[in-house]
Amino acid sequence: MLTGAPGTGKSTLAGLIQQIVKPLQTVDYGQLLLERLEQRTGSRISYSQLRKLSSDVVSHKDVEKLDADLISELGRLRRRTNVVIDSHAVTRERFGYRITPYSGDQLRKLRLDAVVCLHCDPEVLVNRVQANPGGRPSVSPEEARHHQFLQEAVALVYAIGCGCPLFIVDNTRRSADEVAHEFISVLTKVKARFRSASPH
Repeated sequence: MLTGAPGTGKSTLAGLIQQIVKPLQTVDYGQLLLERLEQRTGSRISYSQLRKLSSDVVSHKDVEKLDADLISELGRLRRRTNVVIDSHAVTRERFGYRITPYSGDQLRKLRLDAVVCLHCDPEVLVNRVQANPGGRPSVSPEEARHHQFLQEAVALVYAIGCGCPLFIVDNTRRSADEVAHEFISVLTKVKARFRSASPH
């Protein structure tokens, strides 16, 4: 699993590792949730709107149903490809934060090899969100620090629940390629079940 607070670089990293690991299926949890909401409501919703409205449009039941479907689908996916789940359970809301994590039973069914959580200097996160908000609310350095703390706490719970290692990878001043190869390196060291992993 790949996780981290908004702005830490998950989407960029997910795109890069698809070029390094073959075969690989990246599961973008936010995109799946967006598609689920559009099916349920019959309305077009952009990713920016999803980020901006968040708990106003996403219910606990939406997340619960998507989690069940994803766990069911993972078994089929793993038989033919490597899988990375790009997800984060902590969202910034107008009232503070909301955490919608996997349950203990769901974690046992997920059978994660490892959890990789991206971390970034709070000031850098603030600048990244300001430069490319994409519907994400603006944050102060303290809010960015708190969001990361909460997300890393959830990542630790996921690792404990799955009995797998957690890696917190700093993505403050490193190139995207460096972080991508670090991601592959740490997973290879714990013998993650990659079918193949070769550099560019």
